[in-house]
Amino acid sequence: MPREIVTVQLGQCGNQMGSVYWQRLCAEHGISKEGILEEWATEPGDRKDAFFYQADDEHYIPRAILVDLEPRVINNILTSPYANLYNPENIFVSKDGGGAGNNWAQGYAAGERIYEEIMEMIDREAEGSDSLECFSECTRRRCRCPTIQLSPYAKTSVGIIASLIPTPRCHFLMTSYTPFTSDQIDKAKPIRRTTVLDVMRRLLQPKNRMVSTTPSKTACYISILNIIQGDVDPTDVHQSLLRIRERQLANFIPWGPTSPQVAITKRSPYVATNHRVSGLMLANHTSIASLFKRMLDQFDKLKRRNAFLEQYKKEKMFENGLEEFDDARATCEELLNEYKSCESPDYISYGAAEGGQ
Repeated sequence: MPREIVTVQLGQCGNQMGSVYWQRLCAEHGISKEGILEEWATEPGDRKDAFFYQADDEHYIPRAILVDLEPRVINNILTSPYANLYNPENIFVSKDGGGAGNNWAQGYAAGERIYEEIMEMIDREAEGSDSLECFSECTRRRCRCPTIQLSPYAKTSVGIIASLIPTPRCHFLMTSYTPFTSDQIDKAKPIRRTTVLDVMRRLLQPKNRMVSTTPSKTACYISILNIIQGDVDPTDVHQSLLRIRERQLANFIPWGPTSPQVAITKRSPYVATNHRVSGLMLANHTSIASLFKRMLDQFDKLKRRNAFLEQYKKEKMFENGLEEFDDARATCEELLNEYKSCESPDYISYGAAEGGQ
């Protein structure tokens, strides 16, 4: 049974994504822009309470907290047709309205100042939940309807996500989605057939990933979770997994499981779609190391030129030196090395050696 999920939306990106996220959830659960259940929304067993709670007047209100240091994006939300959907007590905009000025140190200092106020909002929202499952990022778009999980034993959605992360540091997940349907995606090609196998094969294609990484012959999957939505027969899922394994379409680590996990979710009866089946993949893949390498190279170039450092020196946390940058670089390099080590059969011994240091 789905339990409550509290969504925390942070900054410009988080609130812009969150705004679209809640519009979609309202459409999929038959809730109007004002939070009122539509007369035609009569689907039995629809668990709206995982994402919404009902006010005294029976309006549905998102379990969401909106936070930003500058007001523009949240003001746009509050002047949109969905302005009455949110709980005003769960909206925070910095009083000075200046934002972080693209300076991480400035944003960090501001975060310390507003910490207690934000935590009070989070505590209040958590205490209002009967059985809180987790705090969610607004990118978690696929958990919309009750889910059937094809696993040896029942798990909560938190347990499924946790199974994607075999070691504490290797927790950077990639997402893939198919088919793309947005009119705003210029290069999206029409897909005429969406069987379970077709969808699961496309999810493995690098072009459908939401992050750009450099291809490598040694790169491999640590773990995969496919969430398949639509008219799906569990038998088709099992057959598709066998085909993927037989054709070796997914290269897995040599020291762990070699098959994706799969969860099946219903499609909302209130939203028309052009495809019978769609899929979201959450994957832990060692090619993410190339992204860390790119970050290190870019950091080193800027550091050699002392670019932007004067802006950071103005902040309290850097008044005694810039060692924080060196620590951050070392952490990024450790992540790169750990993901590369995952490609080796003796990774377990690498982890033991790291733990003994």
